[in-house]
Amino acid sequence: MNMLIQNGKYIGKSPQYNYVLQPCQDCGAERWVAYIKGKPRTNICRACAIKRAIESNKGRLQPESQIRKRQETRLRNHPIILTPCANCGELKYHTPKRRKERNYCSNHCQAEYEYKNGIRDPHAITMKAHDATRQLIENGNHPFQQPDNHAKAMKSLGNKNYGKTWLEEKMGWALSKLGVKFESQYPIKYGIDILNRPRYYFPDFAIPESNLLIECDGSYWHKNKKRENLRESRLKELGWDIMRFSDAEIKSDLMGCANKVCRWFASE
Repeated sequence: MNMLIQNGKYIGKSPQYNYVLQPCQDCGAERWVAYIKGKPRTNICRACAIKRAIESNKGRLQPESQIRKRQETRLRNHPIILTPCANCGELKYHTPKRRKERNYCSNHCQAEYEYKNGIRDPHAITMKAHDATRQLIENGNHPFQQPDNHAKAMKSLGNKNYGKTWLEEKMGWALSKLGVKFESQYPIKYGIDILNRPRYYFPDFAIPESNLLIECDGSYWHKNKKRENLRESRLKELGWDIMRFSDAEIKSDLMGCANKVCRWFASE
């Protein structure tokens, strides 16, 4: 009988074995079987082996004494205790050894507890990550220093549509209602990053003909006043005038904010 024998590396299996192509004795399906000591390891496929095991154990129940004995052995070798999570208080079962290593019910609870109680310093973790990134860049090993990787990343970012915020949608509608022509998310180059790539600001609305920028400041996204002041000073150095409207102003008097922009044009 001629048998087709192949090494595992040629058929996507372990290269330390040779495999033979043969049919299952039960269902007849062909599959690759490890060929060890001059014979196949098994004559039936996995599915048929499971079916045989189910049929052979059908209707057979283990004695309660045997089940109880196995449970007692497991508890004796690996005792468990019920302990509360240090963060949320939820009760969880742990072995004593595991209890010493873990006081939390999940990784989320552990992180939340350690941040809340000062065990982890998020600023130090971020700085450590930044230092590691700088070291990669200095050694020329940063993934984005490879042209192919950088091109793929830029293509992926370009395919994302983040959309506008609710404030921008409302403000854009009001400006259009008054006949103001503007560009949304207008790119303004202001420098280069550590990889010598151009960096841009994307203001909410720009009127390039008049060098006017209109920003809608949501209370959540504009908490960092130091960063906002630096951004504004850079834009002013590039010759842009900036009008800012808070979310409270836009919600309470939308058309009033749009009219302020029209009055600015009238005063120029």
